[in-house]
Amino acid sequence: MTDNAGNTWNPIFDSQPTYSIGSVDIDPSNPSIIWVGSGENVGGRHVGYGDGVYKSSDGGKTWNLVAEGQEPGYRSSIKFVPGGDGEELVAVGFEGIDYSKDGGETWSELSEEGFFTIRFINDSTAYAAGSGRVAKLRFK
Repeated sequence: MTDNAGNTWNPIFDSQPTYSIGSVDIDPSNPSIIWVGSGENVGGRHVGYGDGVYKSSDGGKTWNLVAEGQEPGYRSSIKFVPGGDGEELVAVGFEGIDYSKDGGETWSELSEEGFFTIRFINDSTAYAAGSGRVAKLRFK
């Protein structure tokens, strides 16, 4: 975290040095930030563990564990659904696409197809990109 335009950085919380954040997103409709999963560098390859879903409502100064040790597991991209009041989330990763309607506490699998990233173009349409493919997803 930085509070001086990136001149210095402070850890959000102490962790194993090989662990990393899977994905981060900010909900523009309220001051919520969320991330999902963590991973470890094993032999030069990233291995995901899905330790949990964390949420901050104060710009990242403090974090609360919303869900631990459950689906969706490690995901490389998580996004708030536009117009979802900070409660609807979609997460994509190597092992599929998942959806939460309760701020990340519980998840439903939408697909087992693996993707790397997802971006919304409006409140009901998103595109997911993976290895040699792009998918269009419609919500609502």
